[in-house]
Amino acid sequence: MKPDARAEAARVVAAVFAGRALDDALSSMATLQDPRDRGFVRVLASAVLRDWRALDALITRMTQRPPAPPVRALLAVGLAQLRSLDTPEHAAVSATVNATRALGQPKSRGLVNAILRRYLREGADRVILSGGKGVRGPQGTGILVGRADLIEAAAANGWVDRERIVLEALTGIRRAGADLIFTYYATEVAGWL
Repeated sequence: MKPDARAEAARVVAAVFAGRALDDALSSMATLQDPRDRGFVRVLASAVLRDWRALDALITRMTQRPPAPPVRALLAVGLAQLRSLDTPEHAAVSATVNATRALGQPKSRGLVNAILRRYLREGADRVILSGGKGVRGPQGTGILVGRADLIEAAAANGWVDRERIVLEALTGIRRAGADLIFTYYATEVAGWL
């Protein structure tokens, strides 16, 4: 049986969150011999790690109880395919659901299927607005500002003034027409204004 790249990506992501370096976790994929599969796992794991905050927020909002770490990582792999990798929807859902077996989590098939299909049905903005409880939020344009890591890195290196760049980013989003802005900086910005 051919190893499952999505299950391997979930293992890599779980290993990174357990404290391993990404390259170290990727090098332990002895089951994947095909360089294309290894590259695909790297793309999947990198996409998850790059957008982890947004993916984690979605998973938290759409589940009643926190899933086991490997299942949470697999959900993130599936959501990353749908959000940022332009994977065809049917392929992302089907392959991610099938990866539950290769991951040793076959009882999670229903959960993974339900979460990915809900995401497709409702979209990220509605899930975040509703708090995952099916309550309709305010109507309007909403933007989830998820690149706080870049702002933090630039500020830590002294390249930008943190408060000024955060306010400028949010002002630019508002000028672009957003009626609602979701940001990790909400409580800080409230204090600055």
